[in-house]
Amino acid sequence: MNYNRHTIFIKIFLSAKQNSLNSFFRKRLIELHYKKQSVHLGSSLSCIDIISIALLELKIPHKDFVLSKGHASTALYVCLHEAGVISNELLNSYFENGTQLTGHPISDSGLVEFSTGSLGHGVSLAAGKCKARKLLGNKAPVFCLISDGEMNEGAVYEGINFAIQHQLNNLFIIVDNNGLQGLGHGSQILGDLAQIFSSREHLNYLEIDGHKEMDIKKALQSESKYPTLINAKTVKGKGVYFAENNNHWHYEKLSEEHYERALSQL
Repeated sequence: MNYNRHTIFIKIFLSAKQNSLNSFFRKRLIELHYKKQSVHLGSSLSCIDIISIALLELKIPHKDFVLSKGHASTALYVCLHEAGVISNELLNSYFENGTQLTGHPISDSGLVEFSTGSLGHGVSLAAGKCKARKLLGNKAPVFCLISDGEMNEGAVYEGINFAIQHQLNNLFIIVDNNGLQGLGHGSQILGDLAQIFSSREHLNYLEIDGHKEMDIKKALQSESKYPTLINAKTVKGKGVYFAENNNHWHYEKLSEEHYERALSQL
C-alpha cells in the first residue's frame, strides 16, 4: 500500500512538473505572438513540447535540430532564448524589419544551419548532414521536425528513401502529426501519410503522444540500426482551448481578447 501511494505521488509530481513546464513555454509563445502580431500560433503550440524537451532537457545541440516546418519558428526561438542562445534584445526584435529572427528561420542568423519554411526540404538536408557525418566517422545524430502537411511533398519521400538506402541510423525524423494543415484536415487531402511508414522495412517506426514527456524522451533516445521516423500525435493549438483542433489559428493573429483568454487558460 505504501509503495502504491509513493508511486501515485511520484506520478502526480511528474505530471505537475510537466504541466508547469508546458504552461511556461506556451505563455512565452502567446506573449510573443500577441506582441508581434505574427501568425502560425497553432502550429507552434503543437510542437513546443517536442522542441523544448529536445533542446532543453535532452540538450540536443540546436544546430543538429532541423526545423523543417519553419513556420513554427517561435517555438524554436523561445526555447533558444531559454537556453541562453538568444538574448532578450534579439528575441524582442522578432518579426521586425531587418531582424535575424524572421517568420521562418534563416541560416544568416547563425542560429540554424539551414534556412527552412519552404516545406518538404528538411528531411533531405538532415539526411545529407547525416551521410556526411558517417563518411567522417562521426556518429552524432541529427534530428528533423517536419509537419504532417509536409508529407504531401515528394522530396520528403526521396529523403527518407535516401536515408534507408544509406542506413543512416543517426537520422531522427519527427512528424508533428496534428492532423491539420493550411488548407484543412490532412485526412481529407491525402490522408495520414505518416502511417504508411509503419510497416516499412529498414526503418525504425515509432508512434508516440507528442505532448507526453516520457514518450518524447524515449523516442528521441531510441537506438536502432535503421533511420528512425517518429509519428508524434499532437493537437494543433494545444493548451489554448479555443485554438485546439481549430485550423483558423493556422493564420489568425491574437486580438487583445484572445490574448487574455489564452493566458487565462494556461
